[in-house]
Amino acid sequence: MLKWLYSCYNMSDTAEKYRPSIQERIAERVREIVVPIEDWLERLITMPDRFNPETFQLTEHFKKEKVGGVHARKIMEMYEIQYKEYKDLLELRKKNLKFKDIDEEGDGDSEERQLLESYEDISNEIIEKGIKAHDNIFKACDYMIDIANANRKPRKKKPISKEKMISKLQYCKEDTKYNLKSIDPKDIITAEQVWVFNTKTRKLGMYVASVLDPRGLNREGTGLSVKGASVQGFDPEKSIQKTLRKPELQLAEFMKCGPVKSKTFFSEIKSMEITLTGRINTDTILLKV
Repeated sequence: MLKWLYSCYNMSDTAEKYRPSIQERIAERVREIVVPIEDWLERLITMPDRFNPETFQLTEHFKKEKVGGVHARKIMEMYEIQYKEYKDLLELRKKNLKFKDIDEEGDGDSEERQLLESYEDISNEIIEKGIKAHDNIFKACDYMIDIANANRKPRKKKPISKEKMISKLQYCKEDTKYNLKSIDPKDIITAEQVWVFNTKTRKLGMYVASVLDPRGLNREGTGLSVKGASVQGFDPEKSIQKTLRKPELQLAEFMKCGPVKSKTFFSEIKSMEITLTGRINTDTILLKV
């Protein structure tokens, strides 16, 4: 007796704890929303001559019921089968087919035969009304989905770490000929200016950020960044490079310059200015930021 009472208690406790799933709650809500739509569509059969596919203000009904995108999609799924049935029926009738003309035992034609027989006494005019009514349902659903998408807050992107940004950057870490070592490439991220030197072409380059952050607030989208094997976010007109004629001497002097003097030094180099592409390779030394 005690075991029986204990089992009953457990069953009652389990029943009380049951909670419908999200999908079950959505399905139940959809059923509530379509009740007046079902009543409206029923008039197509009961009062076909008086049925008007334009009378039901579907969009207003959906707004009143606060239909979301997920509900609208489920409603569309509900009516797609009936809609296809109407469309298929008209296609068969265009071929002047009658259900009595189709072999009842033919497996390939059995569905067509059943479709023609089911709607034998219903005119094309009524079927076309049904198609129009369903078109209006789908149109209203599409409208609510568009509204839901427009109101959806964009997903906030997870910030990419500096380590991941520079993971594919190929650069020259050290050059013994010119006695140069690259800075930590992570320092490029958010920098307003980066100096580089190509050991193969002897070109000294200056990358200047297109969006500056003069107050140092680390605003999103300011400064330089790295993507793959390239520097990103630089001003293509201000970011230039020049060939050094005596790189050993010139680089030694340049590395002693501060930010302002570095620009002066660079402007005084008497060689042609060439725009930078952003590409960094294994011949590139990252001099300073």
